[in-house]
Amino acid sequence: MSIEIFTDSSANLPKGILEVLNIHVISLTLTVNGEERLCYDPEQPFEGERFYARMREDRGMELKTSMINTATFLEAFEPQLQAGNDVLYLGMSSGISGTVAAGAAAAKTLQGKYPARTILAVDTLAASLGEGLMVCEAARLRNGGSSMRQIVAHVEQNRQYIRQHFLVDDLMFLKRGGRISGTAALAGTVLNIKPILKGNAAGRIVPDCRVRGRQRALRKLAETFDAYAFVPHPQTIGIAHGGCEADAIALSEMIREKRGNDDFMIVCYEPGTGSHVGPGTVALFFRGMEK
Repeated sequence: MSIEIFTDSSANLPKGILEVLNIHVISLTLTVNGEERLCYDPEQPFEGERFYARMREDRGMELKTSMINTATFLEAFEPQLQAGNDVLYLGMSSGISGTVAAGAAAAKTLQGKYPARTILAVDTLAASLGEGLMVCEAARLRNGGSSMRQIVAHVEQNRQYIRQHFLVDDLMFLKRGGRISGTAALAGTVLNIKPILKGNAAGRIVPDCRVRGRQRALRKLAETFDAYAFVPHPQTIGIAHGGCEADAIALSEMIREKRGNDDFMIVCYEPGTGSHVGPGTVALFFRGMEK
């Protein structure tokens, strides 16, 4: 018997890490101009730079994401239960998606069918690498011999310390998602305003601050790490980007110069989340003071 750890594609973890840590991914779906695809498909790697370049060029591109339904969770979990394994699903924040609720519904259904097994769904209150870094911690605890109870307790105790801060480059994508008005988007674009958003204690995305100019906004992210990260605290720092790897690396260098941290996980935003925040987004994830 083993504990099989599942997450969703929002966790934004590279295929190599998933394989090394033995983490299963269930994918959300993205529809682009009417054509549906998986947000994570190990057989067809996501071409991030190409995707975000297309978003920049085609402002009218129709994008729609779909959460994972209960039936998909049932199909993914049941083979592991039939093999005699327990199942732990660590899902994206309930503050931005109903996916974790669907996972919990599947777990409840299967618990009745497999009473000898333990099937749990836990809300990470995070997305992208905020979620992904917690999933990695859970897998390492499992691989080190921790019990299901110990792993769940660790996630629930530590999820309020995972900070998530996002620099959004193109306000029109926030407008499309209904987060700001068209007037605000237009005014911000003209004035070169770069909003920084954050994940709050309930796992919702809320405004943090506004900065004029992209380079100043990147420096603000580095200052945010300096202000809120635990000291001293060795940790993996997550940076996700919407087709702008050079800026993600530049942010890591700013943090390295300030604090000396040298452990970074830099990834291109997976297309589900990326379709909402848009190209040019740079997001920072780290462990620090409570949200």
